[in-house]
Amino acid sequence: MPEPLVSVVIPLFNKEDYIEETLASVVRQTYTRIELIIIDDASSDYSVDKAKNFLEKHNGRFSNVIIESRANTGQAGARNDGINLAKGDFVAFLDADDIWHSQKIELQVGFLKENPKVDLVFCNYLMMGENNSRIRAIRLVPIGKKVEM
Repeated sequence: MPEPLVSVVIPLFNKEDYIEETLASVVRQTYTRIELIIIDDASSDYSVDKAKNFLEKHNGRFSNVIIESRANTGQAGARNDGINLAKGDFVAFLDADDIWHSQKIELQVGFLKENPKVDLVFCNYLMMGENNSRIRAIRLVPIGKKVEM
């Protein structure tokens, strides 16, 4: 049985300065069965061009790549459009100006496989400033704890 497909949904609106680094963090994932869905929310800069150029250099890295341009519906609307296009067993959201730890998907898929009754996982994060300076760590749940509802 193949590993689960993970659909990574990226809402994109005027993030030309960040989108390549964001996509690079998806390329660096240790988990490789990834479908990439970018929903352009009517960007007026070069965000889409930069994304397409970056992805051409990494052709074949993803199971599937979809880039859709839509009328400006906001981040939630773009995410919903991405969900509707997703073919994956799991959906992961990534903002166009964020980067992921290289093992993020691997660890979360592993947790979901070990805990089939779990519907949602999330993690702590770091807020970074210019020149990769650490602003603060955000801890959503005490380390090592599971929250069940």
